[in-house]
Amino acid sequence: MTFCAGLATSSTKTAICVVASKDGETVLETTVPTEPGAIAAALEPYLLRLERIGHEAGSVAPWLHRELAALGLPVVLLESRQAAAALKIQRNKTDRSDAHGLAQLVRTGWFRPVHVKSVDSHRLRLLRIRPAAAALRISASGKTL
Repeated sequence: MTFCAGLATSSTKTAICVVASKDGETVLETTVPTEPGAIAAALEPYLLRLERIGHEAGSVAPWLHRELAALGLPVVLLESRQAAAALKIQRNKTDRSDAHGLAQLVRTGWFRPVHVKSVDSHRLRLLRIRPAAAALRISASGKTL
């Protein structure tokens, strides 16, 4: 039997749901700190039979995706608008239900993967944003800093 997992992440905690690939039956629901080691430890009993782990794009997603991939986990970053539209139909909007919904999206293949930019790309973007932010502060205050 193979499995798929969904991760609903926040800056401090991650809800994890593991479902059977064949029928979507839930085999694990838990919450762990948003740390790659803690997530990998929670998924360890399923690692050899885990097809995909889906998580939604967000503030911690690039870092978490790279760290989980470095641990050898089959992680997929899901496009946030598509995932949000699919999760909107849920009656109760909780991290637990989001993780279950993401696991079902990954299981059925009804998702659009997102490319995770490199660390160098993020650094370059920061270098471009800083001068623009400084210019906005100067124009808003009317004086130089």
